[in-house]
Amino acid sequence: MRSLIERYYEEAFFESPCGEDQYVNQHTNGICVVGVAPGHPIIAEKKRVKKVNFDITNKSRLDNKVVGKGKKGGLWLDADTPLCTIECDDGSLYTLRCCIRGSLLEVNDRLVHQPTLIGGSGSGSGSGDGGGGGVGGDLSLTEGFLAIVMPKKDEMDDVTKGLTSYHDYCTKKGLPITRQKIPEAEKEYVFE
Repeated sequence: MRSLIERYYEEAFFESPCGEDQYVNQHTNGICVVGVAPGHPIIAEKKRVKKVNFDITNKSRLDNKVVGKGKKGGLWLDADTPLCTIECDDGSLYTLRCCIRGSLLEVNDRLVHQPTLIGGSGSGSGSGDGGGGGVGGDLSLTEGFLAIVMPKKDEMDDVTKGLTSYHDYCTKKGLPITRQKIPEAEKEYVFE
């Protein structure tokens, strides 16, 4: 049986030149979930996250408020706009970016009090991979996401075009491929 992510999201990856990769999972309704990819040193080197700070450039992402059915009022972000900074126990500091253009709907405020959700070890599962194995572990992909971003309607189809697909990313990084390619005709769509 396919996982929630396999059924409803197109998985894509932003490959940073400095190795600080991030994922962008686009839901069938166009909304995107942004997080830390397994190629990022935090995941790849199994670093313990000490602090997640959403207060960037004197504007806290935690204060972002959207209202109404159309989600008006979200902070507009470009692909290179910082979302947060992450500090690890070893003293390393990472600035994570949005990776796509869109309106910030919400940030994962649970990370402020449970920063280890990013590494997949926040629930006490012990394995550090959220029990899902493969790319990032299911916990990092579900509970450890950074933000939810909504691209403009006319840009929704092009969001993942400049990013690397799941299968290509796993192949490049030497990661196990735990998901099958799903033909377009078999994908499940949700319309609002």
